[in-house]
Amino acid sequence: MLFGVGLFAGNLLGGRWADRALTRTLVGFALALGVVLVAFALLTDSKVAAVALLVAMGFFGFGTVPGLQMRVLNHAAHAPTMASSANIAAFNLGNFLGVWVSGLAISAGFGWGSPLWVGASFAFAGLAVLGLAVRAERADRRTPAAELVTAA
Repeated sequence: MLFGVGLFAGNLLGGRWADRALTRTLVGFALALGVVLVAFALLTDSKVAAVALLVAMGFFGFGTVPGLQMRVLNHAAHAPTMASSANIAAFNLGNFLGVWVSGLAISAGFGWGSPLWVGASFAFAGLAVLGLAVRAERADRRTPAAELVTAA
């Protein structure tokens, strides 16, 4: 239930904040999610911390969803339905990979808390991919139209 409260609030506020500052919201939420998962992994013995971090995990994890969807649709002017469905497919692929890699970590003997480390790694990897995408967009905006024509 606490996770659900966090994800509801994150989805609601993440959408509002993404409307105001899309990239900043996505970067902040992805970074915060990674930090929350690391903190959760380090504080697994504390029931109070577990309660607070479970809410925070839902908040930051699902707070990225509206911004990611907006980002995808901003780049899919000619095929928004296809892009939206591909985005949802990517979420489902991420769910599969997270569970699979976490299962591998547990099977390898890293313990029941290892999925938190896997999740943190994925959050930080997602942050790196977002950084690369933003950098590429900025470089594209700086490329003069004449260069694009001659490159084709």
